Amino acid sequence: MLRLSLHADSCYDCAAAQRDRQQAPALFDSRPDPSSPQPNAPKQGDDLPYWLVAILASLGALQTGYLTYTKLTEGGVVCPLGGGCSTVLSSDYATVFGIPLTLVGCLAYSSVAGLGIAGQRSGGGSTLQRITLAGGVALAATSANLLYILATKFGGEPCTWCLSSAILSFAIFGAALQSFDLRQLRQLALPGAGIAASVTIGLSIAWSGASSPAAADFSFDLAYQPVMVRESSPANAPALAKRLREAGAKMYGAFWCTHCHDQKEEFGKEAMADFPYVECYPNGVHNGTGVAQACIDAGVKAFPTWIINGQLVEGQQSFAALEAALK
Repeated sequence: MLRLSLHADSCYDCAAAQRDRQQAPALFDSRPDPSSPQPNAPKQGDDLPYWLVAILASLGALQTGYLTYTKLTEGGVVCPLGGGCSTVLSSDYATVFGIPLTLVGCLAYSSVAGLGIAGQRSGGGSTLQRITLAGGVALAATSANLLYILATKFGGEPCTWCLSSAILSFAIFGAALQSFDLRQLRQLALPGAGIAASVTIGLSIAWSGASSPAAADFSFDLAYQPVMVRESSPANAPALAKRLREAGAKMYGAFWCTHCHDQKEEFGKEAMADFPYVECYPNGVHNGTGVAQACIDAGVKAFPTWIINGQLVEGQQSFAALEAALK
């Protein structure tokens, strides 16, 4: 009888435990599902409104596409709010190196629209966020130069298409800019200034022989600003910089060149004591002045340019490529 009673009690306990499991499954299934998002997981996307960038850039592509079509077919341009659209768009300032500026703009807007669509679909990310900002900087810098030309070369004559394109460009730039915090903006200030300077210098060269109805002279002035290297040097960078200097190697660059700055950051601040750098614009960029004579003598045509053992190599180089060039 005692054994039967114990057995019955045991069965009662088993049934009670089973009932508890059914009524409170959370107590027994508290382990997180690895496939579900975790509350402390790092954020993969960013706050850039890619949908807005895609819409604005698509409008810019449609606008510049229409202007390109009228330019290539020599058709008349409809100026919705009046003004000198035809005068401006038929001037020497409407082309860069023989290519219609509107075609360049259409390609640029289309590329940025593609970035916006890609970001909207994928959620963005640090790399796509920075590339989109770079596109916004380039568009805004181009529009700023065009507004300057309107004010100085055409006496402020209104051009609906020019002004609307500028609004779209600055809106894209603003949408991308607001997604970065203050610390990130400080880090990106110099590369952004380099992109803007590159655009401005390129346009000034392309328009150097242009004529316009106005008498004002086009000028460009960019004061020299030393570049501060902030990253710490990797272990092998100082020794490599010293070997390059001892071998007579040189890297020719410009203070506004983003790739030159990236190459320096790759070596790091500790390696700068021996880094063989030659600045091609030591006094800044001014109207009527060119690159330093040392850069002309070296045959520099792009930044950065390395000359190692008499061999000229253009572009940013990896440590492995520099090591190989030293042998």
